[in-house]
Amino acid sequence: MWYLKTKVGLFWIVEADAEQQQYYLGCDEEPLGCYTALEDALTDMVNQETGYLKWDEALHIKPPPNIEQWEQGSPENWEPH
Repeated sequence: MWYLKTKVGLFWIVEADAEQQQYYLGCDEEPLGCYTALEDALTDMVNQETGYLKWDEALHIKPPPNIEQWEQGSPENWEPH
């Protein structure tokens, strides 16, 4: 799991199934999409094309372009649903 704290919310990417290469992108408790490649989820975040309008229209926020710049592990008080 990777996560990124922003003014809009806590974004996360979770590897759901390593064999089938499924990654889920979400913000706080809201799932935003399922991807077959980690890079695709990250690209939607960076390009602000997630379908989450609060994020996609936030012009003052620029996320890091590399997953290595996100935090890895579970955020404090994380409760997956």
